[in-house]
Amino acid sequence: MEAALLVVVLLWLGTGYVGVKVIQRSTRRRADEPIPTARVTNAGGAEYAYQKSADLAKRSSRKIGKGLGISIGLVLISWPVLLIIWVFSGPGWDMQMGRKLRVRGREVLPPAVRGDGWSTVGTEHASASAAEHAPPSSLDIALPTRERDVIAGYWLLAARMEHASVPAFSRLSLQLAALGAPARLLRATHIAALDEIRHAETCFDIARALSGEAYDAGPIAELADESRTTNASPRLSLSTLAVESLVDGCLAEGIAADIAAHGAEIATEPAIRDALAMIARDEAAHAELAWTVIAWCLEVDRGHVGAALHGARLDAAAPTMPSGDRATLARYGIVSASESARIATDRCGAVRERLAALTASCTRLAVAGHGTGHRGRRVPDRLAGDRRDLVLPHESRLRRLLDRAQSLR
Repeated sequence: MEAALLVVVLLWLGTGYVGVKVIQRSTRRRADEPIPTARVTNAGGAEYAYQKSADLAKRSSRKIGKGLGISIGLVLISWPVLLIIWVFSGPGWDMQMGRKLRVRGREVLPPAVRGDGWSTVGTEHASASAAEHAPPSSLDIALPTRERDVIAGYWLLAARMEHASVPAFSRLSLQLAALGAPARLLRATHIAALDEIRHAETCFDIARALSGEAYDAGPIAELADESRTTNASPRLSLSTLAVESLVDGCLAEGIAADIAAHGAEIATEPAIRDALAMIARDEAAHAELAWTVIAWCLEVDRGHVGAALHGARLDAAAPTMPSGDRATLARYGIVSASESARIATDRCGAVRERLAALTASCTRLAVAGHGTGHRGRRVPDRLAGDRRDLVLPHESRLRRLLDRAQSLR
């Protein structure tokens, strides 16, 4: 730590000296260059206008150069202050994982407020959980203040993400109901929402044990604003639902499951290890639920859904993890940035392979002419679950004509 501080100080002295010289050079008063004498035949004519425009251009370029030099010099002098503000302003990472809550295309999280509405400390649920898993109160918090704050901030952010997944699954259930999904999908979606509530409570308890402060999830103002705004969300369709399930379910929750599983392997604190093992198991099940939703969407409208999935963008964007002593972070289940990137890349590749196999299977079925929604025909999004609703009007007329032709033979 002392060596790093010495390097920063020496670097600041060097850049500060350069910054001072840049400012001095930029603010130095320069004598105007002598203008060669010329005979002006018409003081109010073309030669005078040209001389005035040349002087104006010269002064403008000097002002721009002066301002740019002063700005660069100030940055070279003051960058350590900006660095200190960034370091001590709290956790600066963005490790968004799991199913995301999106409002108007933007990911949102609940704010962290003081309270114990999402804490299980002292409740019957905590007593029942303690019989199976190590309670968060058993955590060893004998850490330097800075490291403890970083780790507590990590788990508090994880709690907010798990909380945001609850309304995200509630929205998914509304979408499935609007599209006429079978009961098994709605039942699994509500079970997944209950899983996310349990995850959020566990993460809030861990953050409380580490920080000594009870935190709660505040109101999500963006959801309230969305409910008061008409046409806030894009038109719902099977294709939209399938792509969202692919990105937020198969990929994002798959990455979250893999990172949690690896965190459980490296964690040495029993409470952390048990919590991450539970989260990994549930998130893997949520990723499989997303694949089931995609399979149902393809079953209903293979043509349009298959085309939308083929054009979906899959990015192996790894969550940005906090930095610090790797041994200490691993002790509390925090995966390193390099390992997080590797996990995300591997999961993205696995999702691409599985999606290719799934769409290839659907293509073979479409060529064979089995099922519904083949040859890219549009199937209405308002479905009631009855297979007879999947027959388009012109198909019904064609079927009646064929039946009549057979009866006349």
